[in-house]
Amino acid sequence: MEQELVPLQKDDEINKVEKKLDYEIDLRGFSKQSKESYIYQIKKFLEFVKKHPRLITLTDARKYVLYLKKDKKKPATINLAINSIKFLYKDIWKRKSFSDLKLLKTEKHVPVVISRQDIERMINVTPNTKHKLLIELLYSSGLRIGEAVRIKLNDLRIEEMILLIRLGKGAKDRYVILSERFVKRFNGYMNERKINGIDSEHLFENKTGHITIRTGQEIIKKAAIKAGINYRVFPHALRATFATHLFEAGEQEINIQRLMGHSDLKTTRVYIKSTLNHLRKIKSPIDY
Repeated sequence: MEQELVPLQKDDEINKVEKKLDYEIDLRGFSKQSKESYIYQIKKFLEFVKKHPRLITLTDARKYVLYLKKDKKKPATINLAINSIKFLYKDIWKRKSFSDLKLLKTEKHVPVVISRQDIERMINVTPNTKHKLLIELLYSSGLRIGEAVRIKLNDLRIEEMILLIRLGKGAKDRYVILSERFVKRFNGYMNERKINGIDSEHLFENKTGHITIRTGQEIIKKAAIKAGINYRVFPHALRATFATHLFEAGEQEINIQRLMGHSDLKTTRVYIKSTLNHLRKIKSPIDY
């Protein structure tokens, strides 16, 4: 006789689902960040529904989405929850009805592009050399913050002015350019490390290995505030600015795509469409 499922959700059932997700995500080669996000979203969903995972229906999932909307969660956050639920129920447990759980339309924002003057001020007001290096690298090489904090010294080819990014988004390796200015500051920083007896394989080292993504975000945020910038600045804005400024300088789209590590040129165009060059050429009618 088949054992009856317990309606009420228990911690041990949530743990079983988390282990199943962990196993299936590893099989598919998802990133660590994606794994953590999916498991977190499923845990919050199961805690909300309070049913045995196998008893949950499409109606329960829709009620959860409605709850997230009423709680004023951003569409991107809700879509992450939806994708996580569909991954568990449709992809793993083959519940076809969950195909009807539709994604929300996401907000379309123009990427933030920081002026050269503002970036310069951010660097100048930052006293810590390591932090200066991070700001310069994000802008001059167009890295994601997660890629930047994990850089190892043996991935830097200083003489060739290139950097190997290992297992970036999509588990892909790629090469990016290094700026002359970054290389000059890097050499000075390495001399500082030698004097201070710092021995680490990581460029942005700390006592446990390398700085975290959160620490990197805080470095950028504090630099922008100290520089007196009155709009929101974050690491990915430096990446978007890298692409936009290259495009404005006449670099080919295909080269920018390779440097950014995008599989599709359409993704790159989302960044470079934020160029303001076309606006600067237009004169307001009141000024004629």
